[in-house]
Amino acid sequence: MRRPRPRTLLAAVAVVVVAAVGVLAVGVAAPGQPVSALPDHSDACTVTARLVPTCGRWFGVAAAPQAGESYDQAMINFEDRIDRTVDIAHYFVTAQDKMFPTPGMLARANEPGRERLLFVNWRPTITWRAVASGAADTFLRDLAAHIEAVHPTPFFLSLHAEMESEVDPAPASGMTAVDFRNFFRHTVEVLRANGARSVVTVMNYMGAPHWPAEPWFESLYPGDDVVDWVAEDPYAFGKPPVWLTDFAGLVDRPDPAGDWPGFYTWATATFPGKPIMLAEWGVDEKVGMPAYKPAFFASTLEQLEQFPAIRALVYWDHPGGLPAGETRVNSAPETLQAFSAMASSPELTRPGEHYLGRPSEPD
Repeated sequence: MRRPRPRTLLAAVAVVVVAAVGVLAVGVAAPGQPVSALPDHSDACTVTARLVPTCGRWFGVAAAPQAGESYDQAMINFEDRIDRTVDIAHYFVTAQDKMFPTPGMLARANEPGRERLLFVNWRPTITWRAVASGAADTFLRDLAAHIEAVHPTPFFLSLHAEMESEVDPAPASGMTAVDFRNFFRHTVEVLRANGARSVVTVMNYMGAPHWPAEPWFESLYPGDDVVDWVAEDPYAFGKPPVWLTDFAGLVDRPDPAGDWPGFYTWATATFPGKPIMLAEWGVDEKVGMPAYKPAFFASTLEQLEQFPAIRALVYWDHPGGLPAGETRVNSAPETLQAFSAMASSPELTRPGEHYLGRPSEPD
């Protein structure tokens, strides 16, 4: 791991963007109910077998290519920009014919001096019902053997992240909420039964506040015994007060037209004791608001203290063209400076410094 920058740099960035704090205060969604303080940053810093750090939070990235980069080079260049190695490298795999971790993923996970945890998001190209009925079992058995052979150390696995937008409640669709639940359970059970002991499972919701109003929403969850982490993919973009917020509004965004209290409030009440991950999150570069994005990052660590169940933050670095906007951290010099200071803080570096390359502790 690269040496983190001193905390004094964060203070310097806060001074640079202090005038922008008023921008964040305009139309900000209400933050979650205050909760207990963060764990004490003592020397007794460990990581459980399910990859839950006892101090600080994991920091990771899914870096989309910029200016002709490969996906792999995009992640390396992202690290060079922020002057630190990420703890978590997020990858995406589709279909039932690709073994993972791939050689490229393994190179990043095992790179001397830059060890990283893998986070793989797998999506099948057949229906959830087909997978649950055994149509992908040969692939899953081979995948389990491959995982055990090439990467027997723990890594994160998400199964069809952001599933809410692909639910089709028609009974014949094979893509109902119950079909998803069965798909998730079956996939995990087959992997475990065939030796994939290193898989740490992630139930990765989109987390947008309108989905919980759907009558099928609560049927998605496959069960505590097959889910290790619960995740959401929140973004700051669009217009205030719902979508353009500060960090607190981002992670606990309520539905202004319904009863949804926000993802964090709901998840901690529904799955008490489960660690929460921001599996993707990003902040748009708003035209006409140059102070907004650096001020967002300069205030993130202080607001993060309200959300102790969040144990991992995996940023989505993208040059733009998607609904979430231009989330790349080098969209402006002030943005890069503020983000780098946040990412290099002790809160986001301690887990990796104490764990990566070392054996895990039992749960």
